[in-house]
Parts: sequence; C-alpha cells; structure tokens
Amino acid sequence: MKKTLLVLLTLLLCASVFGQVQQVESSELVKTLEKNKKTSITFVSNISLKTIVFYDDGKIQIPDFESTKYSIETEIDTEFLQERLEYKNQTTYNVSFKLINTKPKTYAITNIEGIETVAQYKARIEAERIAEEKRIAEEKRIAEEKRLEAERIAEEKRIEAERLAEEKRQRNAEFLPTYEAHLAKAKKYESEKRWCYALGAYYDALGTVGLDPEYKTEAYNGYTTLKDAILSGNPGLGTYNAFTIHDEWKNLLIDAEKYGSSFNPWILEIGRLEQTSLNYENKTATYRAKIQATRNLRYKEPIEVIQSGYEKIYKNDWSDLPKPDTWPLVSVSYKDNKVYNENDVYIFSKQVYYESGSFKQAYMNAFAYDGLFLYNSVFRDNETWIDEEARKFGYTYVKQGSDADIYDYKFNIVDENGNELVKPKRWLLDRSDDENQYIVFSDITPEIMDLIDSGKAFVNPITCYLQYGLYRESDDKGGRTFIKNLSEVEIPIKNNEFICWNNKSDSVSNSFEEARKTLMLKPLVEELKEKIANVNFEMVTIPEKNMEIAKTEITQLFYEAVMGENPSKFKGKNNPVERVSWYDAIAFCNLLSFAKGLEPVYSVDGETSVLEWNWDYMENDEWNWDYMDNTEITQNISANGYRLPTVDEWQYAAKGGENYEFSGSDNIDEVAWYGYNSEDTTHPVAQKKANAYDLYDMSGNVYEWCWDIDPWSNRHRCYCGGGYYFNGGYCSVSHVESNYAANTNDDVGFRIVRTITE
Repeated sequence: MKKTLLVLLTLLLCASVFGQVQQVESSELVKTLEKNKKTSITFVSNISLKTIVFYDDGKIQIPDFESTKYSIETEIDTEFLQERLEYKNQTTYNVSFKLINTKPKTYAITNIEGIETVAQYKARIEAERIAEEKRIAEEKRIAEEKRLEAERIAEEKRIEAERLAEEKRQRNAEFLPTYEAHLAKAKKYESEKRWCYALGAYYDALGTVGLDPEYKTEAYNGYTTLKDAILSGNPGLGTYNAFTIHDEWKNLLIDAEKYGSSFNPWILEIGRLEQTSLNYENKTATYRAKIQATRNLRYKEPIEVIQSGYEKIYKNDWSDLPKPDTWPLVSVSYKDNKVYNENDVYIFSKQVYYESGSFKQAYMNAFAYDGLFLYNSVFRDNETWIDEEARKFGYTYVKQGSDADIYDYKFNIVDENGNELVKPKRWLLDRSDDENQYIVFSDITPEIMDLIDSGKAFVNPITCYLQYGLYRESDDKGGRTFIKNLSEVEIPIKNNEFICWNNKSDSVSNSFEEARKTLMLKPLVEELKEKIANVNFEMVTIPEKNMEIAKTEITQLFYEAVMGENPSKFKGKNNPVERVSWYDAIAFCNLLSFAKGLEPVYSVDGETSVLEWNWDYMENDEWNWDYMDNTEITQNISANGYRLPTVDEWQYAAKGGENYEFSGSDNIDEVAWYGYNSEDTTHPVAQKKANAYDLYDMSGNVYEWCWDIDPWSNRHRCYCGGGYYFNGGYCSVSHVESNYAANTNDDVGFRIVRTITE
C-alpha cells in the first residue's frame, strides 16, 4: 500500500514538473533558451514575428533569436502562417517554445496565441472570396443598370432632339416662303437701284417671325453690305464719280421719302378695354382702351442709315438738296409753292423756318415728323417777333410743339374668333398728350359688356389712313378738324405692327435684332473657336459647391486668343494677364461663353453680345462717370457660361478646405509671388505650390477681379489675392481690396468660374 502511494506521488510530481509553463520577457528569452536543459518546461514570450523565415526542412528563423546554441522548429501548422499573422496584424505575439531535443538543442514552437487555425483562415478566405464575387457582381449589376439608364436617357434625348429638330424644320419650312419673298423683293430692288426699298426689304427678311437666324444669313449679308455702303457715304452699291454721287443721293432721298410714306411709322400698343360709364336709360355702357405709340423700327432703321450716310457725304455746293440737319423735315421733292403728289411722296404741309437772318420755306413730306411741327432753332424767346415778321413775308408761322398727327386709324371690337361685335370707329393719333390717349366706344350692349368683362372681346385695328395735302390754319379748330380738307391714302394693315395689352412685343423688330446679333457674332465665334482650340485651360470642380474655377489665373496667351490683344506690362505668354479692367474681364467671360456654346452671364443695358457694348468709360483720360453710372450691368448667376467669382466664392476656393493664412500654406514663400520674392515682376502661373483644391497663385502674382461692388463705394469693384509687389498681409485669403471698375493697373488680373448646371 505504501509502495503504491509512493508511485502515485512520484507521478504527480513528475506531471507538475513536465506541465510547467514559464513566462519569459522577450529581452531574456534568448538567454533562457540557451541555458535551459529541461524538456518539461514550456517558455512563453511576447515577441515580434514580423521577420520570421520558414525553411523547407521545417526549421524556422527568427532573426532576433538567432543562436548557434539551439535551433527552432515548429509543431503548429505553418500553412498560410504569414497570411494568418498579417490578418492578426499585431506588433508582437505570445509564442510558446518547448525543448524537443537536447542534442542538438532544438525547440519547437507549439503555439502562437490568438491567430487563426488553417481551417479558420480558409473559411475566412472563402467567405471573402464569395463576398468579393458578390461585390463585383453587384458593381457589374449597378454599372450595367447605369449603362442601360444612360443609354435610355441618351435615346430619350436623341428622340427628343429629333422631335425638336423636326419641329424646327417644320416651323422654318412654314416661314421660309415669307423670308424668301422678302429676300427676292430686296434683290429686285437692288437690281433697280432702289436702295432704300432694298434696305427695307432686307430688314423685313431678317425680321421674318418664326424663322431661325441661321436661315437668314443671305439677308444679313445683303443688309450689312448695303448698310455699310450707305454709311460710308455712297448712295448704294457700286462706284460713283463727283456728279453721279450727287444725282444718286437725290434719288435715294426721294425714294426714302416715298418709302417713309408707304406704311405707318408707328407701332400702337392697345390696352385693355375698361368701362368708364353706364347709361341706365338705354341700358348701354361706354368703354375705352389706352393707345400708346412708339417708333416702328422697320421704318426708323433704314431712314436713320440713310440720314447718317447723307450727313457724312453732303457737300455745301449741293444747293438743290436740303442740308443733312433739315432732312427729312425738309422734303427733297418740293417745287415752288405748290402742294403736289410726286412719285407717291405725300407732301402735306408748307413750313417756315428762320435761318441766318431770313425766313425760308419748305414742304414737309408725310413721314418726316408725322405732324405739324415747325423747324425753328433761332429766337425761341421771341416767337411773337418771328410770327410778325413771317406774316410780312406772307408765311404762316406755326409755333414749335404743335404736334397733331396725320395718321388716322380705324378700330372695331371683335370676339375671340375675330367676329365683329362693335362697328368701326376712326381715331386720330395725338402725340402731344401721349400718356392720355384713348379710343372710346359708346352704346355697348349688356351682351357685349359680358364678353368684354370676361376678357373675350378686344379692340382690333382695321385700317390706317395717311392724311396729306396743304395745311390751312383756318381749318384748324382743334381736334381732327384741320384734316377735313386733306386727301388720304389707305396704308395696308399688313404693313403695321400692333401690340396688345397682353403681348407687348414688336415681333418683327425683335426677330430682326435676334438674327442680326446672332449672325454678327457667328464669324467672331468661329474665329474664337479656332484661336482657343490649342489653348489649354483647366477648370477645377469645387467640393460642395455647384461651380468650377480656373486652375490658374488667365494667362496672356489665353487672353490674347479671346480678346485679340495683350495689354500686359510684364510680357510672357504663361504669365498672368494684367492691366485689364473689370469691364475687360466680363467681356472676356461673355466672349469665351459664346465660343464654347454656353449661355453668357453678363448683360450691359440688356445686351449679352459684347459687340453691342460700347465701353466708353474713359473720356480725355478722365473717368466718364456719366456713362459708367448710367450703364446697367447685370449677371445671370444661373447661366452656365463663364463669369467672375463672387468674393465669397473666391475665398472659399482659395481656402481649399484648409485654414491657412495664405492659399495652400501658412508659409507665403511656398505659395505666392509677392513683394519679397518676386523681383518686382509677375511670374508664369503654377510655379508655386497649389492649395488643396489644386488651385495655383490664389495668393500673390496678381490680384484677381471679383463680381462684387465695394459697399463703401458703388463705383468700385472688389479684387482678392494680393499681387507681386505687395507684402504678405495683402496676399492673405481673407484680405479684400477694391478699385474703379475701369482701373487697369499692372497688378490686377482675373480668373474665371462657371456655375455647373448639367
């Protein structure tokens, strides 16, 4: 019994010895392994396995534990061990070492705490593979859906584009015959050398409503060629000598008078019918509609072209022709003291004017001032004396300002279908009280009252009559009595433009202007496209902002390609452009927008075409404040064309999502050319470090114009960023300066932005 107990005790002691585990610091592990002689002890130490090496014979090498006194093997499964260690991604691992052979001394790694088993590793890798396959499949599915959606949208756009193109083709086909008829008429007049009528027919062709500008190129070229010839002083196309130019100018002026009296020179704006009184006795009402007259540009444009050309070419020895400052008031075709109708020019009034100490008489033509209006430029403060003297010579002196019109209109009231509800009534234009002119209709029955009040009845122009003949003072008792003895001619209603209260638009004039501006820009745009084709400029999209901004300041190469000039002091094609005004910068923006087929942002007095702008901001080297203060410049921030940034936009982009003092760094020398490193000159763009949005030179080199008006001076526009000869404070992101919009200093340039609308 005692022997049995002794054996059991010995076995327990041996078990406790062989099962012993010793924790060893990594710094003591090598020494411990070298000195250890006990196979019964497992050493556990927290060591790095980053440089572990496996050999084909099953041995491993841990460089930190290299020794000639022992070697290390492994009893654990080493398959994918490196991958399992990397997945665990620890700096050190608890590794268990056990002495498995004393001669030679060999240890085995029996455990690496916490890493995956091979089975776990394979299961994870398989799960990751399946997940990756699913991810790729999902990406492919989403990409395919996006592709199909993009194809669907593209197809819808294609179909819509084809639909719009077909609508456009049909619409243009509808109005093309009208255009071609006007064009044919213009060419016929040209062949007959009736230049005023040709100019008017070209105007009508360009003004063809409903026809797109690109169809009107031939009319534009014909109109422009003829217009330029007349403005140069020629009475038409061709060449002239000293005698033929006089004779042809006389013919042109007579033709212009005839043209001027062939249609109504006024456009009438017809207001709503409004009730003014009720007649309870006969159960009727009286209504009126306001009538306002504005110049018909179909009439005005050709005549003004001829006036300008005549003023340029007139010679003092052309004694049989009126002076330019009296035509068309004074008719070319008057003869003695007789009132006559020659070449369909309707002479209606003998007028008297005072010039150089003597009274003169002339016959006014019907289109000159459209009423009785004395041309009197002398002794306005002594009209009584002039009147008395005029009578001594047998003349009638009509005081300046008598302005009764000679255009007599007939109106009726119609329903929505054009059926006549109220019989026609004639009305004489009286521009002496243009703000209070009304056509009045009486005896309106309740049935028609209901239509008028519900907006289903309208004033409708039927006819226009031109009154002509000799004015006689004895006939003028006020109102329309002075024309009772005058003859009249009916002007076709189709030659008139009428504007209703709910459609206040001169459609012919608007169509003419649209075509003229579009076609005038076309060659410039084509030229710009060629010039900027090889100019590289990169726009950067700004995070969390619906805009993009130029990566660099506008270079001299880019500016010259668009504007045709380089005003800079410090020449260099990749240097920023300077000596540009704020006005120049917005003109650049609009021109570039046109060239890129984008909607221009800026309008000057309502015009987006730079060719229509007249930058008269300097006068005798002084600021022309009257022009600058009276010019309305607006921006359409939602347009997708190029523009100047606002100060807020500029500063947001300059910060680059960071909080540095300068754009991209607190060290100004890293990011800016400024007063202490520029050597008093600008430098090529993008030579310094960019900010986090990859924008260059937003601090230093040149100031950059912004849209904003300085709140302290409405004549100043703001700029940001500092320039090449300023100290660091001026170059900080937060610093804002301002100057006259017309300023052209050599330290100011600009960069452009664009609102992203796509």
